[in-house]
Amino acid sequence: MKMIKKLMPFVLAITLATVLKAQDKGFGIGLYLGEPTGIGMKGWVSANGAIAGAMAWSFAGNGRLHIHVDYHRHSFNLIEVEKGKLPVYYGIGAKIVFQDDPD
Repeated sequence: MKMIKKLMPFVLAITLATVLKAQDKGFGIGLYLGEPTGIGMKGWVSANGAIAGAMAWSFAGNGRLHIHVDYHRHSFNLIEVEKGKLPVYYGIGAKIVFQDDPD
């Protein structure tokens, strides 16, 4: 049973990846599922650049609040695919973790 619980996030991610379409402009909001769990956002600031961030709660131990913000630079032509786009992205970011009792 423990193995099934460990594999469920991967099965869910693969299932959702087959039906969801990533955005390449505008602003989006979604869920972070797993450890930690929370809300994620991404806003495009140019044709190849976006700012992404999340606020999530960790249920492990005494619990922690995770907040992160990243700048992503996207390259859409590095990997060619028959249909759609497969961008490679890279960037820089910062993360803050708040907790009452450090481990």
